[in-house]
Amino acid sequence: VPDELNFSTWEPVPDDLDHGFCCAGDVKIRWPNKPGLLVVIKRSVEFGHVVLYSPTEDGPFKGHVCIEWQTAAPNGAALYALGVPNTGIVNLEPGAELKTWWEVQFHLDFHAGE
Repeated sequence: VPDELNFSTWEPVPDDLDHGFCCAGDVKIRWPNKPGLLVVIKRSVEFGHVVLYSPTEDGPFKGHVCIEWQTAAPNGAALYALGVPNTGIVNLEPGAELKTWWEVQFHLDFHAGE
């Protein structure tokens, strides 16, 4: 495994990440310092929401964003056990499959900001 992909040697991720939930259709991300850059992320309906994490302070991850698609609500298993509907929990019988997908599109307008 190349050093840059050997996660066992990485420092733990600092706990200075803020997060937000998005339950809309596609996720669109724009950068104020890159006016022509747009990232669009589409997904299958099983992914009911996405969590966006970004650093709250200066540090090694400043300027980065992490996107995590989720099928279940936070604490979804416990909510499901209580009978709460629409938690996103999917029960599969042995041998069953759940096929999902997501797609990332990068759009670049070289003339933006001119």
